[in-house]
Amino acid sequence: MFAKYINHILDILRYTNSNFLREPSTILFNHIIFSSALLLAVLLNITSILHIDFVFGVIVVSAFFVPSYLIWLLAISLCAWSIHFYDLKGETDFIWQLLICFYQVSLMSLVVFLRYVYLHSNSLRLTTIMLMLGASLGFAVAQLPLISITNNQLWLGVELSHLNYLIGIQMILYTSVLFILSTVILIKYSLVTNSPFMRQDWFKMLIQIVCLVLLTTLLYQIQPNIDYLMRMVYFIPIVWFGYRFGWVGVLTIVIALLISLSVFLYDKPLLMVVEYQPFLVSYLLVSLLLSGMFLEQRLSEQVLEDARASVALSNRKLEEKNTELQNLANSIINIQEEERKLLSQELHDEAAQNITALQIGIKLSENKGSEAFNKTLETVKAKTNIVYNTVYKLVHWLRPRMIDEVGLVVTLESSFFLDRLAKKNIKYEHDIVISDKKLTIELQIAIFRIIQEASLLAMELSSVSVFKVKLREHLNELRLDIYDNRDSLQRTQQVFLSTSSKINYQVLSLNGTYQCYSDKGLTIHISLPLTNELDE
Repeated sequence: MFAKYINHILDILRYTNSNFLREPSTILFNHIIFSSALLLAVLLNITSILHIDFVFGVIVVSAFFVPSYLIWLLAISLCAWSIHFYDLKGETDFIWQLLICFYQVSLMSLVVFLRYVYLHSNSLRLTTIMLMLGASLGFAVAQLPLISITNNQLWLGVELSHLNYLIGIQMILYTSVLFILSTVILIKYSLVTNSPFMRQDWFKMLIQIVCLVLLTTLLYQIQPNIDYLMRMVYFIPIVWFGYRFGWVGVLTIVIALLISLSVFLYDKPLLMVVEYQPFLVSYLLVSLLLSGMFLEQRLSEQVLEDARASVALSNRKLEEKNTELQNLANSIINIQEEERKLLSQELHDEAAQNITALQIGIKLSENKGSEAFNKTLETVKAKTNIVYNTVYKLVHWLRPRMIDEVGLVVTLESSFFLDRLAKKNIKYEHDIVISDKKLTIELQIAIFRIIQEASLLAMELSSVSVFKVKLREHLNELRLDIYDNRDSLQRTQQVFLSTSSKINYQVLSLNGTYQCYSDKGLTIHISLPLTNELDE
């Protein structure tokens, strides 16, 4: 850190700046403007009251904002101010002049170093204000050794103790840097293009400030003895303007307050000026800290607003993706169902009819041959019946006509699943509390497919002995609960997820919800939006 600091000082002393080489007219203009500002501060210092040292405040605060090529001008101004402030004259004080100038320039270089290391961004935040506040006050505190070893008496004709003298000088410096810092921050950051502070806000705020000043002046005219009470009451408008107008309002009211008090204290006794110093510093400190907190609040609100906008955008994109996925799942289900229907129809029209014709031919050929022929014919007839029954069951398993003929409820309460599950020694139980009239044919087919996939999942496991189906209506929703009493997932998780994903696609296509629990068996809970088949 020390080596970095030394290198930074050397860079400043080398006077190397690419902007100066590129834009000499701009650099010259900045020199003229800044020199004029320093001259104006000197003129104000000559005619102003004692408790604001404009030159010191401008020099210290400028170190945070001016370009690096103006640092030398700040250093010269600081040295001139030091020689004048500490009343160093004559050749005998030449060594003191050099030492004080070296001391002041070293302090300034430290402030500039802190600026270039920690104040990279142009955005104003609480940490930025705290750093500038601490560095400015630290610069003022660093003047205490110089004040202690000099015999300068600012308040001629007034006898003050040495301690009161030191405190008075320190308060002058504190008030100066804090006042100039508040003014510069207000001007620099409140007029930027992205500032939320509009013209109407400025107008409202200035009107309220004028009313407050007039009211305060009237109270002083009516009752001059309320001076001490008013010093405490001044904190109230600072907080109010912060609440009403944010950090801009806080800094504006405190600047207006200090200007008003400066006019008020211009011809007042010195002891009264000294009494006001802690209050002036307190007003400025409170306003800067409140400004930082209001800034952090505004930035937090902005971050929160951006996060909400980002979440809203993500939600819209997610809804669009869900809609696309639902449409895709619906298309897949429709295609699968259509294929099953065509395959079932093909088996029924071709295979089943051919087997029926074969059975008829076998029937006609009975008792028309030898005993051996008839015996063989009986075997063929038995095999044909088995093939016919298998094809018949397969046709109805692919596309059960019972749903079209008698409805879903009767199909579930019939022996359709009962017989197939019984072959695997699984007991089929059902609890159906709903009417087919409330279910569209598409919804009935989808529910059947879900139960069908779940039954296949149960029949693949040897530990399942009970398979339950519960179907009911609840608050315009269709609740379907499927349960089997498996001991554990005897198949791999991949097979389980693959089978359950078919159910999930069915549920997704119907814009429903799907939950699966594997504690003490397997429970599948499905909720589907219920629409009436018959519109009123």
